[in-house]
Amino acid sequence: LLRLQLKPQFKELLKYAKLSLSAPSARWLTASLGSQAPVREAVLDFVVRASIGETSGQVQTAEAFTSHVEQMKQQNLHAFGRQMIDRIMALLRLRAEVSAQMIKFEQLSRKSGGGDPELFRDLRDQLAIILPVDFLRTFSPDDLDNSNRYLKSLAIRSERAYHNPHKDLQKRKTISPYQEKLKHYLENDRELNHECRNRLGAYQQMLNEFRVSLFSPEIKTIISVSEKKIKQT
Repeated sequence: LLRLQLKPQFKELLKYAKLSLSAPSARWLTASLGSQAPVREAVLDFVVRASIGETSGQVQTAEAFTSHVEQMKQQNLHAFGRQMIDRIMALLRLRAEVSAQMIKFEQLSRKSGGGDPELFRDLRDQLAIILPVDFLRTFSPDDLDNSNRYLKSLAIRSERAYHNPHKDLQKRKTISPYQEKLKHYLENDRELNHECRNRLGAYQQMLNEFRVSLFSPEIKTIISVSEKKIKQT
């Protein structure tokens, strides 16, 4: 509805999104969704939710929506939208860089004869968790920033794991039980009520931050986290 109310501004944003998504770093997402068209739509929908301050699944009242439309007419929606698109593209570029680095280290490990298939399988799994294919539908602007840190952490981990796979294995053993617990609940999240989903989201964030502190302690976490706290959650 907001896009209909502000059609001229979104027409210009559509052009900017189309140009941005032609970059090589967007190929993963366009290939996953079949073409660029659904990605453009997802990007513009993300801009709408970000401008309103909503996350996926929230519903805004008619009065609040009307008020927001008037506010956006007075503001520079085009500049805001471009900023959001630039943040999305920066994240896609970082994902492409981290993915290429992981592939490089996996190939080097195989050449040396000491590669651990489970290690690189876990790295690929974490890449998919950090930036899932549907992130434009489920993420908030804050999630973009968090995923940026998580990708940087994964890059650090992949390099260290290549040089010292045994140490990475010991850290994986530490976090694996909690990751399996999270996986179980995420696979059955449709059965959870709103309160339980919020608690699950908090647990997932805590686990993500614990992973950062475990594999790349030089990157600051946004919450205080430890294995003891995770056990108590």
